[in-house]
Amino acid sequence: MSGGLDHIHRAVQILVGRNAMLNERLYEAAREFSAGVRDADQWPKNLRDKAFRIDRKLTAKGRISSTINGMDITDAEQIAGEILEMSAQMDAAHLDEATVGSAV
Repeated sequence: MSGGLDHIHRAVQILVGRNAMLNERLYEAAREFSAGVRDADQWPKNLRDKAFRIDRKLTAKGRISSTINGMDITDAEQIAGEILEMSAQMDAAHLDEATVGSAV
């Protein structure tokens, strides 16, 4: 499942670690997130489905930039929160996967 996980982590780092307006951070994070979603076929179904839902939200107006530029702050906060939550769920699933693999 590690495919794409680095992109998701970079998206989180952008969201929480940069000093910029939320829409600017979300735009950069969304680009990383979408790059990570390209490897979603390696993820558990629940995470893959969630990633595709988030990605559809990020590209609802075609391009990521068009979508984010049209978002109000509430929508931007919501989708940023969804990315953060998904990253935590992916980390937990990755740890579970590593624990099962090391117990064998």
